[in-house]
Order: sequence, then C-alpha cells, then structure tokens
Amino acid sequence: MTDTTPSSSSVVYGVFDGSRAASAPLSPADAGASAPLAWPALEGAIPGHGLPAPSLLPSSASPPDDGTPKRKGSVLLDADALRGLRESRMLSQEELANLFVVRNVRISIATIKRAETRHTVRYRIAREFARFFGVPVETLLKR
Repeated sequence: MTDTTPSSSSVVYGVFDGSRAASAPLSPADAGASAPLAWPALEGAIPGHGLPAPSLLPSSASPPDDGTPKRKGSVLLDADALRGLRESRMLSQEELANLFVVRNVRISIATIKRAETRHTVRYRIAREFARFFGVPVETLLKR
C-alpha cells in the first residue's frame, strides 16, 4: 500500500485563490468571460420571445390586492374565530395538530399557523376545521 497524500514539496498554495497574475496569459474562454456583458435594448419586446418587456406590461396585468383568495379553491378564514375555538378547548396549535394526526386528518401545525395569521388555506382545510370544532364552515369564513 502506498500513501496517497501529497508530499509537502508537491503542494502548491494559492493557485485557486481567484486572483490572476498579470504575467499569466488568458485563454480565449477566460478572456471572453472577463469582458462585460452587453444586454440588448428592450424596446418593446424580449428578444426571441415576442413578449412585451416586464416594465411595459399594462398595470391591469396583475390582479388587484383586495384581500380575496388568490388560489382557486382557497378561502380566507376568520383567524379570530378559529383561534377562539381552539383556545376555548384549551388547545395549543401543536396539540391541535397532534389531534389531527391521531384522527388521520392531514393538517399540519404550519397550516394551523397560516390559517390563524390570516393567510388563505384550501377549502378542504376549512371543512376539516369546521368538522373538528362542530361548527358550520360559514362561521369560519372571513366576511
């Protein structure tokens, strides 16, 4: 068996430190990489795509932010009502998540936190919350 570690005389330090010596010639690839990039002017379209440039899109392209759910099939829950129902049963978010696991319902603690911080959740989640707390789904929906 031979030792595969290099001897101290064959180790060269500082070769890959990112600096280039002025006397070292640059390969054509390195010379091209050091040149600044020239971006084509975006005059109404992104080259090769035929799409309008992002800054030239009409302002109506993005939906208005009026608090309505953004995803299809998602709803905004009344966070205060949900938190009130959970606290009335003296449950922490973690304990509630564990009870969902025991009942084989796929609702994680992250989903519970998201619902209680006024983020949208899937309608299935709202239905499972309502079933767990024994209330109609409409009482949990944000009005």
